[in-house]
Amino acid sequence: MAPTGPGERAVQLPWFWPDAASFRILAESPTALPWSAVRADPGLLFFLLGREVLFDGDAVGPIGAAELRAAAAILENRSAPWVAWSDPALRPVARTAQAAAEFAQFVAEATSADTGMAWAGAWLAFSGWAAVAVADPPAMARCLEVPTIEDDPFAAQAEAWGLTGGDVRWRLSSAWQMPHWARVLFGRLDATPADAAQFGGDRRLQAVVQTAVVLAEQAEQRLYVADEFDLAAALSELRLRSHDLDRIRGRYVAEVDLGAWVDRGWTDPRTEAGLRERLLEAADRLAGPPEDEDEPSVRVDVITERLQAAKLAAVAEFAAGASHEINNPLAVISGQSQYLLKHETNEERQKALQSIVRQTRRVHAVLTELMYFARPPAPRPEWLEIGRLVRDAVDSVTALAAEREVAVETGGLSGPLWIDVDPKQMLIALTALVRNAVEAAPAGGWVRVTTTFRPDRLEVAVEDNGPGPDERSRVHLFDPFYSGRAAGRGRGLGLPAAWRLAREHGGDVNYAPTPAGLTRFLLTLPASVVVTAAAQRKSA
Repeated sequence: MAPTGPGERAVQLPWFWPDAASFRILAESPTALPWSAVRADPGLLFFLLGREVLFDGDAVGPIGAAELRAAAAILENRSAPWVAWSDPALRPVARTAQAAAEFAQFVAEATSADTGMAWAGAWLAFSGWAAVAVADPPAMARCLEVPTIEDDPFAAQAEAWGLTGGDVRWRLSSAWQMPHWARVLFGRLDATPADAAQFGGDRRLQAVVQTAVVLAEQAEQRLYVADEFDLAAALSELRLRSHDLDRIRGRYVAEVDLGAWVDRGWTDPRTEAGLRERLLEAADRLAGPPEDEDEPSVRVDVITERLQAAKLAAVAEFAAGASHEINNPLAVISGQSQYLLKHETNEERQKALQSIVRQTRRVHAVLTELMYFARPPAPRPEWLEIGRLVRDAVDSVTALAAEREVAVETGGLSGPLWIDVDPKQMLIALTALVRNAVEAAPAGGWVRVTTTFRPDRLEVAVEDNGPGPDERSRVHLFDPFYSGRAAGRGRGLGLPAAWRLAREHGGDVNYAPTPAGLTRFLLTLPASVVVTAAAQRKSA
């Protein structure tokens, strides 16, 4: 069934179209894409975020053949509307969002933050309103006319759209592909800078964008995005005082001409003949001569890996939101049950209340595990010896291995190797992999944990002689609550948590069966977290 409300239609938007001028620049200057073009077109900005193209201050890129082909594919997709930001119906949102981007740059410059990321973050902050404005312009205007919007802006948005702007933004953060720092800003603009860091975001960037949102809504149309958070925490993070904000407002008045930006010539790229062909020609020039026959399969593997990572990131954001929503009523149920239990004298009712308390604790434990997959706390690295960590992981499943008659052995390194990781998180990841192997191995079988240090990475391979997952199950190995074993055996959170915690450390977890057919999972960490024993002794 098609979405009916303005909010539901907004969350179905796949992106905002880049302008025709942006497509021309992509085709003409992919290796030297100017930041001025990016800051001038929200559609191009969102395209680059979706392709995870890096921009740092005024530097953009690199733009490769894959990005140019993706841009060409956009011109064949008619599911997304093209946006003329000069449209009077869109003007209030466009002006405020662009003002926030300008303020974000000024705040970033004043606090030594990244100006490019700040600019993008400001547009992300207003993307909920922008999506509604694009999907249903009259609905956006009606919301601003709700008489009670000043007193209760979120109720007014829900009344006009069926969802609040924050709801739209949060759901788009799960649906749109973008880097993790942007996803945190996108979905959790309400978080304090310290909480944003716990979600894996950039606390300074969070504070810069929140400050810019407030300044923009003071200077332009109030869209009530600033009502979602406490500015005091952002100003404290940046150490900004009132006179600092006054200087930033002064720069905005003196340097910014929003009218010139809004009223520039916006051109529908689908009306310009030959754009798609020019993009494809530019892609072919960048790609160079065809590679050998094995190259296409390599590209397919890379694309598959990126799709899997994007899927898991989206699932993680959904899981985090679901956990938050479930935990609140769960705490009420548990608290009220414990209160009643203290005053209950009937034995049967006592047993019933005790059962409720036990089950709420069980659900809470599941949610805690789920959050280690969805939004683990920011790693707190410490130097520790990898061999000790592996032994601790193996020791934690000794009883299970004995019960299942599975032998567990370790090997690989000939001497100590120190790594700079979060001890608790890495132990959780390794234990999950070893436990998974023990549960998969047959009675009388074996599990082997081997550590190998290569020039570019550290590998911990966990192998077992079980049958391994079938072809159908492999695409779901890292999905939470999925289990290829019989229903009721485990929660299906071990492998997803291991994958997520490894990614938090710049590494990965992959299913990599051996040529001999043995089941093997590889946990890899970048060489940058490793130090040799000699270097560790020298630094101690």
